[in-house]
Amino acid sequence: MTEAHGGFKAAFTIALATAIISGGLLYQTNIRAAQNPNFSRGGTFINRNLANPDLSVPTPTPTPLSSGSTISSAVLSAPSDQSQRTISTTDRFPPVGHYIYKVDGTESAQPFGSRTYPPEMTMTVSRPTDAQLKPDEFVFDLVFSQQHNEREIVEYQNSGVAFTYEAGNITFGPGFSQNDQATYQPPMLQIPLPLKAGDVVIGKSTAVAPDGTTSRVEDWSVSVLRQENLVVLGRSFKTWVVKIHRQSEPGSTENVNRTRTYWYSPEGNIWLKWIEDFTGSKSFGPGTFTYKTHFTATLDRVEPL
Repeated sequence: MTEAHGGFKAAFTIALATAIISGGLLYQTNIRAAQNPNFSRGGTFINRNLANPDLSVPTPTPTPLSSGSTISSAVLSAPSDQSQRTISTTDRFPPVGHYIYKVDGTESAQPFGSRTYPPEMTMTVSRPTDAQLKPDEFVFDLVFSQQHNEREIVEYQNSGVAFTYEAGNITFGPGFSQNDQATYQPPMLQIPLPLKAGDVVIGKSTAVAPDGTTSRVEDWSVSVLRQENLVVLGRSFKTWVVKIHRQSEPGSTENVNRTRTYWYSPEGNIWLKWIEDFTGSKSFGPGTFTYKTHFTATLDRVEPL
């Protein structure tokens, strides 16, 4: 692989190819979710598959993905000595683009049953012009399928990477949709900086709905487990394995028990892999919607916006 600028950003190459996502697995229903969900924050939702419906064109020769004028080509690698710390730099933002991950896992909702995820999902990292973001915020739009879209607004501060907002739109047939959105006060930490194996950070965040009401209060704990080499994009990256566990407090109308384990690359300021375990329930009218998911997402390639 040619590394014109060195490190992570040069390793991200344009690899336009036929999309693998199949609409014919277990996702065929009579009612389809809206093509683009309407979330209260983050601007227009970006769906790579809708923006580029015809991917049967010849694949161009891969070239390095430009990270944009606001992102330098500096490289930050995790140290080999785990007693040392990885610190942030002025180049702490991720390259914008479509990050395509291989996915292995399932999701289920009662009483609708379980379904397998399509083999790919796309996470688009961007700063939409209509998003009203702070200078250190980026929008992550995740498309798992036509029936499952998510959004995260991610804040990159010197003290760490945190979620300031999360939203999800999930449809189970026939035509039952859940659209949940929350702004976190304070932001919910995902990756603490500086990084040191064995460090644990605990906190509490209130999830505020678009109408200003409190949806839930989540207690969270972030643990820096270890350093680990991970091979993606044709090369080995030094990553930090970081685990966050989230649990809603009793008395909330929304109950959440969620664990994510990230393989985070300081070179690109983004997770190259993550494992998710989530169980949640929400009361509505006379009943309760219960949702569960478990999956592993591993970065396969990156395409330009």
